[in-house]
Amino acid sequence: KDISYQIILLVSNALYHFKQLEHRADHMINHLKVLLGEEYYLTHDYEKSLALLTAALKDYRTQQWWKILSHILQIMLTCAYIQGLANQYVSICLEFISRFVPVLKKEKLRVQENLLRVLKGQFPHPEPNTDQSQNE
Repeated sequence: KDISYQIILLVSNALYHFKQLEHRADHMINHLKVLLGEEYYLTHDYEKSLALLTAALKDYRTQQWWKILSHILQIMLTCAYIQGLANQYVSICLEFISRFVPVLKKEKLRVQENLLRVLKGQFPHPEPNTDQSQNE
């Protein structure tokens, strides 16, 4: 975990630097937000992870970087699931199952099933790479 906190500090400093530039480097800023979001995810700070990834999502969607978008959405699904954020979970599921997100059909069916469970007032099945100790 110590290495993760060092990475977070360094990437946060880089993000601050790029935001201060006269000519903003939006691609680099978004890339750093995704790196930070991934690192916060690894340290189980799902709230910060979700916030950073949500902030970067719009540009990847607008620029049609579908592969990166699908990676971000997978992490966001887990973060929303673990935090019990039903509204965000539903929104992320809807985008994840769209025709633009290049993931396996099996994965889309899994997410669609979870979406239907939430809409019926049931709990979704756990997201991959989660365990019951994370879901509080």
